[in-house]
Amino acid sequence: MKETGKLAAILIIVLVATTLLGASFQLIDVRVQMPGFGSLLSPDNVGERSPGSAGAGTNSGGEPGSSGSAGHDALPDGASTPEPDVPVTAGQPVAGPEKIETLLDLELPAEALAGDEFQVSTVLVENASGKPLAGIPITIGTGLFSTCVVTDEQGRGRANVSFSSAGNHTVMATFGGNAGFTGSSAAREVTVTEKPLYDWLSGLVLPIVLAVIATIALTILIVAACLILGKVRKPRGDRVPVVQARTADRPVQGPETGYRIEFEGIESPLPAVWGVGEPLHIRLIGPENCHTTLGLFVDGEQIDEVRIEAGAGFSSVLPGKGEHLLTVKADSEVLAASTVRIVDYREEIVRLFNSFYASVRAQSETLPGDATPREMQWAISARLSREHQGSLDRAVSTFEIANYSTHTVGRKEYVTSYISVQELKI
Repeated sequence: MKETGKLAAILIIVLVATTLLGASFQLIDVRVQMPGFGSLLSPDNVGERSPGSAGAGTNSGGEPGSSGSAGHDALPDGASTPEPDVPVTAGQPVAGPEKIETLLDLELPAEALAGDEFQVSTVLVENASGKPLAGIPITIGTGLFSTCVVTDEQGRGRANVSFSSAGNHTVMATFGGNAGFTGSSAAREVTVTEKPLYDWLSGLVLPIVLAVIATIALTILIVAACLILGKVRKPRGDRVPVVQARTADRPVQGPETGYRIEFEGIESPLPAVWGVGEPLHIRLIGPENCHTTLGLFVDGEQIDEVRIEAGAGFSSVLPGKGEHLLTVKADSEVLAASTVRIVDYREEIVRLFNSFYASVRAQSETLPGDATPREMQWAISARLSREHQGSLDRAVSTFEIANYSTHTVGRKEYVTSYISVQELKI
């Protein structure tokens, strides 16, 4: 009975703590904001571009005219899932009288509630004729963060925006210009107010009720299971629990197996990226006392049988360009899995730099639309520390080698480019 009382007290504490925790998650608006210049330097989901073409960004919808999203205190929704890059022709736009002037309009509500999304609409047309321009990337910025949408046949692009704090906030749309059209921009202000208290409370009632019901049900099940299995009673000293031995060559599926896949030559903090046409050497790590043979699969097709001796096994594969899923199985049980992306290093370096360049363009109101990489470097170097100035120089240099030269570009240049861009995110 004494043990039963202790268990009941513990369960009551768990019930109260779970209820309070569920309520607290509803009250806290968790948002991530990286301070300073580097919070904009996201290398993902930006189309390849050469300096001088229109500023490229994430096409949140994946098709012309689709909507993206941007937040004042949070990254765009489109940034959480890799999207197709917006293709941009390499080379600088040719400035001259043949460029057609454009007019960019921006539509959004005058008022909004904190935390609620509202739609921002842009319209890009020729200034003289009013003809809509389709397939043009437009950058929509909200303070430190931005997203990119592509205009549809009516010259219209849409994005969903939200602000977590009250006050007057500015939303800006920018077209940097290209070989045939001049750049243009527009800005509008929205007044954001806090939500009324009853809105917050109405959103809390149902989650709290569900959390309480789920906790009570779980508590009843645990108590019933303990009573049925006799776990509440103190075990007798003469009863020794029996532990079933595990056969070394018959690993079990799941976390208890201790298996993992490692790629030789890819060390932290580098992502699982490897060059096309280069053998990928795989090291399979398992329990130290394991001696068995396991199947190695690439995208569901078995390509090798790996012998595990003293906790390690080795194999090599030569997958084609693209992303692949590698799995290790014993019979039909998956013991370990990992993905790897096979790339052309020259293309990957250009993609990384174009992503960085587009992020800089999105936050700079003074950087010309046809700025070269070196002109961009000179324009922003004064705002960077000496260490980051060195990272920027290395990022520009590796991009120039990959994009303009015929020199061999390999993993060394890719690693330099990746680390340099990542250092600029700090």
